[in-house]
Amino acid sequence: MGTVQIDGSTPKITVGNATAEDATILFDGNAQDFYIALDDSADDLLIGLGSTVGTTPAISIDENLQSTFGGDVIIGGATPTLTIGDAGAEDTKIVFDGNAQDFHIGLDDSSDDLVIGLGSTLGTTSHIVIDETGAVTKPLQPAFGATATSSNIALSTQVTVDLSERFDTNADLSSNTFTAPVTGKYYLGYHFYFTDVDTDHTVLDIKIVTSNRTHGVTYKPSVMFSGDASFSASGSQICDMDASDTATFVIYIVGGEAQTDIHGDSTASGMLIG
Repeated sequence: MGTVQIDGSTPKITVGNATAEDATILFDGNAQDFYIALDDSADDLLIGLGSTVGTTPAISIDENLQSTFGGDVIIGGATPTLTIGDAGAEDTKIVFDGNAQDFHIGLDDSSDDLVIGLGSTLGTTSHIVIDETGAVTKPLQPAFGATATSSNIALSTQVTVDLSERFDTNADLSSNTFTAPVTGKYYLGYHFYFTDVDTDHTVLDIKIVTSNRTHGVTYKPSVMFSGDASFSASGSQICDMDASDTATFVIYIVGGEAQTDIHGDSTASGMLIG
């Protein structure tokens, strides 16, 4: 048989007779067969590889018009575009359905934000949020800020500064110690206001102590002041930290009396930057 032409105002080919059975159009190729078929047991329209309905489907369309693609989708053309949504007041998203964990990229239409987040539900556990002005926020990015204090700092011993949490985005600050949740580069900084500094102190060290390295600066109050005094010191480091590495802020003083305090207006902070 050659070409089949069906004429008329509403030409139609019907495959099947409404019975409970698959209905198939088979393209019998030389090297490879393809089919278009109704998988009656699943009520799905399938386009697939081979001659057996239900095996190696490339495209599956169910009774709710939801389409599943079995391979890659390539959009060609000079200006290829994929549009999700039809300008309605509704959220739109792409869900990456993983084995252990899902992720999503979507438009949160109520806030007009583009969101990248954890799970399949838009608006929960957002990791990166881009608003209509182009501002980018990372709501779960590890970061902390704390009030720093210490009283009558002991001499000739490493004294860890007391930190009182002001904010701690990822709950990584505990017992005056910051613990890196992931491997990366971390900014760590401080602003300490020292009071009742004994002019007989020959050494006053401020240290950022991490598991990999100690970053320190030394002051000599005995040279700096002619009498007991107060002064401010600020410092910061970008620290290479592995997951579960720790960081503390440490003071080490030699000479004079144990009378130096870190005033309650002092601060310490840190965050993951890369």
